[in-house]
Amino acid sequence: MGIIEKQTIKGSFWSFFGAFVAFLNVTILMPRLLSTSQVGLVNVLVAIATICAQFASLGMDAVTTRLFPYFRSKEYKHHGYPFLMLMVGVIGFFLWLFLMKVGVEQRLISHNEANSPLLVGYIHYVVPLVFFLLFFNAFDVLYRLLFNAVIGTFLKEVVVRVLNLILLFIYFCGILTFDQFLFIYVAILGVPLIAILYQLIKREGISFRPNLQFLTPKLTKEMRWVALFGIISGFSGIAIVNIDKYMVTSYLGLSQNGIYSIAFYFGTMVLLPARALKKIGASVISEAWRNNDIKLIEKTYQNSALYQYIMGAILYGGILINLKNIEQILPEEYSSGVLVIVIIGFSNLLEMISGQGAVLLANSHKYRVQAFFQLLLMVLVIVTNAQLIPILGIEGAAMATLISNLIVLLLRGVYIYRRWQVQPIQWKLIRVIFSSTCATALVLCIPYPLLTHWLGDIVVRSSIFLLLMGIANYKTIRRWWEEKRRG
Repeated sequence: MGIIEKQTIKGSFWSFFGAFVAFLNVTILMPRLLSTSQVGLVNVLVAIATICAQFASLGMDAVTTRLFPYFRSKEYKHHGYPFLMLMVGVIGFFLWLFLMKVGVEQRLISHNEANSPLLVGYIHYVVPLVFFLLFFNAFDVLYRLLFNAVIGTFLKEVVVRVLNLILLFIYFCGILTFDQFLFIYVAILGVPLIAILYQLIKREGISFRPNLQFLTPKLTKEMRWVALFGIISGFSGIAIVNIDKYMVTSYLGLSQNGIYSIAFYFGTMVLLPARALKKIGASVISEAWRNNDIKLIEKTYQNSALYQYIMGAILYGGILINLKNIEQILPEEYSSGVLVIVIIGFSNLLEMISGQGAVLLANSHKYRVQAFFQLLLMVLVIVTNAQLIPILGIEGAAMATLISNLIVLLLRGVYIYRRWQVQPIQWKLIRVIFSSTCATALVLCIPYPLLTHWLGDIVVRSSIFLLLMGIANYKTIRRWWEEKRRG
């Protein structure tokens, strides 16, 4: 078993374990211990900071991903690249901080003081959050390029969430006020940065000593171009995932954002299997492009769509058949978010059907086109949210995500087909879509409740659904398993 496969298996294990802890935090504890406004505050602060941190990176994460192999040399301390990366991060952080203080912060306050006064009172927490996220992301990318993708996943997906679980328990015991809770919550997000920096220095022996002589004019020019498109692609990609939470807060207030954020989390569970497949697929597609192997690219493209959809359909179907149980899990005030779960889940299922089109494009020589699609998606998300939230509320935000995703997925699919004559749809996928739809519809016909307690009802319904899905897709699942065993 190669290092990439081992890292993928370990990373996937920690991702799924972290997802379980996050489920406890987000769906069981936070809605019961915090008010809807407080839940909304926590989520919108992280959303704002995540967007700002991506801007402050100045595209350096993309530069590291694409060009660090030219610098990599443990003997020569990677030719001063860690110093270069750190300096760009520092410049980006202070540039963002300057813009924040001369106008952006005041605009955030003026836009939210009427609907979300709680956000105005805690807006200062954005600064440390941006610092933590900016430099953790930079060092995490560097560590991955040093062939250790597990440590970043472990710190972000497990350590932070376990610490948050402990924090929520302490808050439940009445030891902390909400002010103290939020302060520690923000501080916890600094733990991964300290840990990964310690690991890089101690284990990898990186040095922050400069070596500017290594930067040739040709390499410098390439870094500038990659950084430019990295800013466009990275910033728009992060904004797409987080901007709706800010816009819901701005239009409807923190309380509605709290409800939306919890519902949005349930909908994004559909994407969980794609994380592991994306890492595997990216390495295969990258190698296939290097060899110009279009047949392997098409096979990987189609298989990613098929297997992503099977796992996504299991999760989305499981959510649909248990919607009434989800209402039982969440406090009553969150019941208005049920339709958001359905819409966001469906939007993510469409993304699973599209396979790894984004990865295919990003690893090709047409990677600039992927940056364009990301930018287009961001514009569509902002415009549709601005139009639909005032009319439909949080369901409008969910519909905006669905409409924007659908348009860009179709445009990207058409572009890839016209450029390379490959597409993700095959008859096996169509059969699986039909069988999974039938299995979901059959279980939805079962009267509710089967058992008095929601946990037992979830187990019984989900078992019936999994049995039907297994029977309907036995051959496809078996073929996939045999291919995995053969490597």
